[in-house]
Amino acid sequence: MTGFQAKLERFESLAAECDLIAKRSDGSNRELYLRARRHYRYLANEVRALIASFDLVGFSRTALHRALTTSDRVQSERRKRARLADEGRIEINRE
Repeated sequence: MTGFQAKLERFESLAAECDLIAKRSDGSNRELYLRARRHYRYLANEVRALIASFDLVGFSRTALHRALTTSDRVQSERRKRARLADEGRIEINRE
């Protein structure tokens, strides 16, 4: 993930540099640097969206894993308590 973050920072930096150069340029050079700035901003937005998609996928997998693990633990604990109650080793209050 740090590689993508570095790319994002680099594209944002290049866009800012092109903007500064365009302000100091005139004529065709200005248009060239403005076009380069738009391109670097586009790339930065694409990388930002890519990073966001990784974060969403990671969150979904983590949340799903947690839910499944919790569910398995709860069911396992219930089965264990039911077995112990059947054996008469514990009492279950069902109020």
